[in-house]
Amino acid sequence: YGEVKQIDPSATDGSQYAAGVLMQAVDATLIDREDGLMLARHAIVAKTALVWPIALTGAQRTAYEQQLAERGVLVR
Repeated sequence: YGEVKQIDPSATDGSQYAAGVLMQAVDATLIDREDGLMLARHAIVAKTALVWPIALTGAQRTAYEQQLAERGVLVR
């Protein structure tokens, strides 16, 4: 499936799109990790449980929530 990165609205490598929600914090700064779990479809996640990059605006968060919904991950 390839690498998963944190969303970045200014990127052009695909990480500008929301692909799913990681289920736990994963630090991959020193080594690639294979133990992360991601919800990518058929799920509902609590809006209050999501941790967004600090620099995102409210409008960007809303747009990313819509992208997740299009993939079957509903934010409530």
